[in-house]
Amino acid sequence: MTTSTLASSSIGLLGGGAMGEALAAGVLAAGVPNNRVCASDPEPARREHLVSTLGVRASANNAEAAASDLVVIAVKPGLVKNVLAALGGPDNAALAKPLWISIA
Repeated sequence: MTTSTLASSSIGLLGGGAMGEALAAGVLAAGVPNNRVCASDPEPARREHLVSTLGVRASANNAEAAASDLVVIAVKPGLVKNVLAALGGPDNAALAKPLWISIA
């Protein structure tokens, strides 16, 4: 993906913890507009922090972040299976994205 392609893509982060926040900051620094970044996290305080610090969209709903062009799985390894299963697993055609990245 080139920088111009990245800047025009929507980026979803499943997990808004320290690693998700660092990745969000990195894509913003690379030129992705903050309205194209959505992070999901179950903790209201983390979501508020991401919105106030980075200006990205934040949601308690993983499906909102997973609706992006590029989705980063940024949860602890032990949570990956449950997070993906809650999204409908491999049988969910809506999850057939051009690019999924895992840092778990």
